[in-house]
Amino acid sequence: MNKKSKKAAADVAFSFIDEALAKGFTLLGFGIAAYLFDKEFLGVLGVATAMQVALTYANVLPENILMRDKKNDHETNKIDAYLQFWVIKFAVLMLATLVASWAFRTDKMPLFTVALIVTGLQYLSTSFTESIKFFYFLEFKNKESLRLSVISNSILVLSMGSIFIFPTREYYLILLSVISIAKIAFWFLVYRHHFNFRFRLPTAAIWPIIKQSLKSYTIYFHIIALCMSFVYDFDLLILQYFQVPLNKIGEYSIVVKMTYINTLLPIIMQRYLVARMRHLSETEIQAQFGKIMLSFTAVGLALMAVFTIGGREFMRIVFNSTDLDFTYPIMLIILGGATIINIFRPYVAYSLSRLPIRKYLFQFVIPVSAFSLISYLVLSKTFGVMGTAWGNVVSYSTYGLGNYFFVKYHRSKNRQIQ
Repeated sequence: MNKKSKKAAADVAFSFIDEALAKGFTLLGFGIAAYLFDKEFLGVLGVATAMQVALTYANVLPENILMRDKKNDHETNKIDAYLQFWVIKFAVLMLATLVASWAFRTDKMPLFTVALIVTGLQYLSTSFTESIKFFYFLEFKNKESLRLSVISNSILVLSMGSIFIFPTREYYLILLSVISIAKIAFWFLVYRHHFNFRFRLPTAAIWPIIKQSLKSYTIYFHIIALCMSFVYDFDLLILQYFQVPLNKIGEYSIVVKMTYINTLLPIIMQRYLVARMRHLSETEIQAQFGKIMLSFTAVGLALMAVFTIGGREFMRIVFNSTDLDFTYPIMLIILGGATIINIFRPYVAYSLSRLPIRKYLFQFVIPVSAFSLISYLVLSKTFGVMGTAWGNVVSYSTYGLGNYFFVKYHRSKNRQIQ
C-alpha cells in the first residue's frame, strides 16, 4: 500500500470513528432517559424528535457545492458566506420551531412544548457541528476533527452525568439545551482558531454566493438526499400502512438498524471519494477507478460476510431481538441488496461530483425513486413482510446498478461529442 492509499484509508477510518462517537453520544442520551424516566416522557421525546423531520426538509446546506468544485482562492469567502447563512437559517428555523411548539401544545403530553424546542435546538446544533466537520473533511484533516470530537464528547459525557444528581425531566431538557449551545460554541471557536477564520464579508455580499450555490448544485443535491432518505426509510411506513402487528414492525426495525450499520462505512468511503474527486482530472480518476472498485467490492463483501456470520447473535445481544427466526432471514435478504449498492458506490460518487447534477436528479434519481416506491407497494401487498424485504433489494439494486449504467451512458455520450 503506497502513501496515498494509506492516507486515504486513515482518513476514512478517522471519519468512521468520528461518526460512531457522534451516534454513540446520541444513544447515550436516549439510554439515560430510558433508564431514569417513565415511558410517557420517552413518548413525548419520540414524538418531538419525529417532528424534526420538517427541519431536515428545510435545512439546505449550500456548502455541499464544495464537494464538487475544485479548491480555489475564493473558498474562504464562500465559507464565510455559508456560516453567515447558517446563522440566519438558525434564527429562522428556531422561530419556526417556537411557532410549532405553540401550535401543537397539548395537555395530553406534558412538557411537549419544551421538548419540541429542545429537540429542534439539538438538531440544529448537530447540523452546525457536521458543517464544521465537513470543512475539516474537505482539507483532509479528519484526524484533527476526530481529536476534537473525542475532547468534545468526553466533556459532554461528563456533563450528562449530572442528571443522576438532579434526576428530573425538567433538568434533563435544560441539560440537553445547554449541551447543544455548548457544541455550537466549541466547534465555532476551534474552527476559528485552526483556520484563522473571521466574518469579513458584508451581509449583502453573501447572497450572490448562496444563490449561485443553490442554483447550480446544492438545491438538486438536497432533493436527491431527501429522495434517497424517503425511499429507504419507506419500508416501516409500508408495514404500518398494511397493518402489520406492532411486534413484527418492532422486530423489523432492528433489521433497519442493522442495515444502517452495514452501510455506514461504505457511505463514509463514498463521501471521501466525492471530496477526493474534486482534486483529480478525468484521466486520473479513470486510471484509479479499477482499484477504487476493488476496494469497495472488498469492503462490501467483507461486511456481508461479517453480518452473515455474526448478525444473528448481534441482534440478540445488542438489540434484544426475540424472534430471530423472523429477523435473521429478512436481514440477509435486505443486506444482499445493501451489498450491491455498497459495491457500486464509486459510481454514485462519480455521478455526484462529475455529472450535471440537474440531469442526475431528473433523469435518474426521481424515476428510480418512483420505481422503488411502486415496488415496495406491490411486493408488500402481495407477499407481506417478506415482500417489503425484497422491495429493499429491488430499491438498492436499482439504485446501485442504475448508477453504473447511468455513468457509462453519459461518459460514452461525452466521448462521442468530443
